[in-house]
Amino acid sequence: MEEIYFLDLDKYGSPNPEKNIVKLVMLGLTKKRILKIRYQSRRKDSERLISPNRLVYVVDRYHLRAFCHTSSSYRDFVLTRIFNAEVFDQAAHEQGTLINWVSEEKDKAWKTKRVLRFQPNPKLPENVVNTLKRDFPVSKGILTLECNEATEPYLEMKFARPDFKYRIPQWVKIEEE
Repeated sequence: MEEIYFLDLDKYGSPNPEKNIVKLVMLGLTKKRILKIRYQSRRKDSERLISPNRLVYVVDRYHLRAFCHTSSSYRDFVLTRIFNAEVFDQAAHEQGTLINWVSEEKDKAWKTKRVLRFQPNPKLPENVVNTLKRDFPVSKGILTLECNEATEPYLEMKFARPDFKYRIPQWVKIEEE
């Protein structure tokens, strides 16, 4: 039997998280440990205490859904933007306040279900529309996706990407009536 050759070119367009950061994030997720991180957002870098809850891969990168003790809210952190991480040591914490790991139990955005509906962009040529219908689970001309409020913007971003040749979005979101 002949060998099957597979080449993953997406690896060139996907950020590669640092292995030590991934190990600590996985430890925080599996052992329910608070992490102290240095994070580079679009606006600034900051130090934060987080309780990791979920790891999500969407729009070509890993996102960590976590409770941020610094802002007292659930946030998404792009894994490659975490440039330092360590397990938070309660004993070394100077303020004397016990900080507990926080689950996703009260994460309303994660618990709130959403249904998104898209259709291939009718401004695209018919052959492109037909190809999109074959590539995705389209039923009666509609692509239906179940997600939650926290991941909804990422899916909207993914499906709003422009077609490389025609420079218009491949999909159009169908708004609720």
